[in-house]
Amino acid sequence: MVSAHRISVKENEMYNTVFDSIASVYGWFYRYQKKGFKGIIDTLKQTGSLREGDRVLDLGCGTGALCAVLAEHGHSVTGIDASGKMIQVARKKTGQHDITYLVADATTRLDFPDDSFDLVIASHVVHGLAPQERLQLYEQMKRVAVHTVVIHDYNTTRSLITDILEYLERGDYFNFIQIVEQELREQFPSIRIEKASGNAHLYICTCQDAMS
Repeated sequence: MVSAHRISVKENEMYNTVFDSIASVYGWFYRYQKKGFKGIIDTLKQTGSLREGDRVLDLGCGTGALCAVLAEHGHSVTGIDASGKMIQVARKKTGQHDITYLVADATTRLDFPDDSFDLVIASHVVHGLAPQERLQLYEQMKRVAVHTVVIHDYNTTRSLITDILEYLERGDYFNFIQIVEQELREQFPSIRIEKASGNAHLYICTCQDAMS
């Protein structure tokens, strides 16, 4: 699956410029991403992590592929991304669905009350954040989620092309894949890990308000 982008970096203006400029390119992979996300949604439903009618927040939603799949499964969906251009493409690609999109940085306080969403997901976002930014993101995810936080991201199975791309992206990928399980266990009461693809897992985390 094409790697989604980072929500926040220290050079925030540079980040927005870069991802604004490639938003249309990401749009080329929209159908491919949707196909991959359908399997992920099936896994979340099978594990009971995603329930009928759940309100879902997609952090770092990019061009809206995951949002579209969630909407097609009958969920109330909100997608946020730091790139305004990405949001523009998402609105165009998913115009047939009733999806709320916002431009926002999820490593700062989100403009949602506590427990606003049943499930909060970030797909291929977290690996690109600096350690402190990840902690800030986890705090916001826990705050606005009622029962489940899902991190869809890399595992320790590496490929040369991914290594090259992530080296060029200059995120925290190489450190992240070594510590992700320990880091999440320190942040959440319980974690279930499901395989999503060859080099990615679904890290399904239960929030403080445990699933009833």
